[in-house]
Amino acid sequence: MKNKNLLIMGILLIISITLNVYLYLEFLNRGEIIREQLDLSQKQLNQINSLLSQITDLKNQLSYYENLTKYYSSLVNELMKQQPANITLEKYAEGIIYAAAVKTIIVDPFFGIYKYEGTIMNISCQVSFGEGRVLVNTEPVLIGIDFQSAARTAVQVAELKTGKSLRSYDVVFSVRTRENISAVDGPSAGGAMTVLLISIIERKVLRNDVIITGTISPDGTIGKVGGVMQKAEAAAKNGAKIFLVPKGQIIQPIYVEKEIKKGPFTFIYYDIEYVNLANIMKEKYGMEVYEVSNIDEALKYFILA
Repeated sequence: MKNKNLLIMGILLIISITLNVYLYLEFLNRGEIIREQLDLSQKQLNQINSLLSQITDLKNQLSYYENLTKYYSSLVNELMKQQPANITLEKYAEGIIYAAAVKTIIVDPFFGIYKYEGTIMNISCQVSFGEGRVLVNTEPVLIGIDFQSAARTAVQVAELKTGKSLRSYDVVFSVRTRENISAVDGPSAGGAMTVLLISIIERKVLRNDVIITGTISPDGTIGKVGGVMQKAEAAAKNGAKIFLVPKGQIIQPIYVEKEIKKGPFTFIYYDIEYVNLANIMKEKYGMEVYEVSNIDEALKYFILA
């Protein structure tokens, strides 16, 4: 009986050990599966996070390019609005304007003494079908580089202000002086040429008793020039009722001769004084002088109602 019980206990022990080994192996196996599943889940989670990150980046890039597209679209639309349209002129159109200039007079060639005097020149402009060229007629005087540059700027500003393109037209400026001057240079006629060309494009009639001096900038600004006093004198003597000068130049410096006596000797020198050009021209000639800062202000004096 005792041996039988021992046998049963041995069998049960073997079964228990076998079961425990099986359960342990099963546990290990399931643990490996769980671990693999956890590893797989982590990999998937990492992939998901990576994809989400990429999606965020793509959204940011998309937003950037959308904004960039909107910017360039608005820029193109703005440029299209500013793009000058072709003007509709006759085959040939022309006009004329008076401009003031300064000439140099040699007083004593030996000692190199000279003085400046104002003079009036006629600037005519012809616009005809062509290739978009800007030409300057050099007869009967020679034209300098600065004058030619001013002519080109005048065309640019005229296109800007009128919204019309001259790319299918040739613009020819011609200069004629009332006196014997060998050359004309400098940008001071830029404002006058711009006024003239705008009047031709818009078919406006210009007053012939208004004269302007001043450079022209690409944005339509009237710039300062020299010899304003001499030019004003010439304008007034030639019948101008209104003389336009750049902003800030109505006050002009003049040289006043003064003497100093020391013993038997008298010394002459020149001192600079500042005067109001408008007051002088009004009192002396009855001519009005006004300052203008841009071409729009100048046109208000030139265009007849």
